[in-house]
Amino acid sequence: MHDRNGKRPAPDELRCRQLQAMAENLCNSANRFRDDGKYAIASSLYHHAIATAEKIVCNGDPNPVLERIRQNQAAMLKTQSMGK
Repeated sequence: MHDRNGKRPAPDELRCRQLQAMAENLCNSANRFRDDGKYAIASSLYHHAIATAEKIVCNGDPNPVLERIRQNQAAMLKTQSMGK
């Protein structure tokens, strides 16, 4: 994998990209299960997405992937509690 300038990214940068992609994929899968009403599966996937996103180092900045996952998880919990 190369960046736009044709250079290979540093191993840490590559690992960060991989973790971000994995966290986003887990979150997208969780969203689909949430939309289908399968809250137990969605909750588990959100948990794994958060655990993965927490491994991403953002140089002290808030992790936008982690924040987005937490927002989606909160929306699921709200929907789930309204359905009871």
